[in-house]
Amino acid sequence: MSCPADLEPYKEAHYLEIREADNLAYAFCGNYVLSAVAVAVERNLAGRKSKSKFVDSPMLQEYGMSEEERKQKQIDLFVAKMEIMKMNFDANKR
Repeated sequence: MSCPADLEPYKEAHYLEIREADNLAYAFCGNYVLSAVAVAVERNLAGRKSKSKFVDSPMLQEYGMSEEERKQKQIDLFVAKMEIMKMNFDANKR
């Protein structure tokens, strides 16, 4: 049998786990909501002149990526955008 004093470390570990999960949820939700509100407010006030953008990828997606992988991802994205622009230009040219 265990006495309550023996179970105290498990209680503390459980509390820390819940606290960490709560902090992560607040950080992620807070950042995404803040981004959404900032974009909405600026677009309402500045209209087409607004320059803010909503976060376009999850925050931890690029955490483990090297600098070369990040650059390659940006290059691939640029190439895809240029191909889409070319297709749109060709479609409108007809």
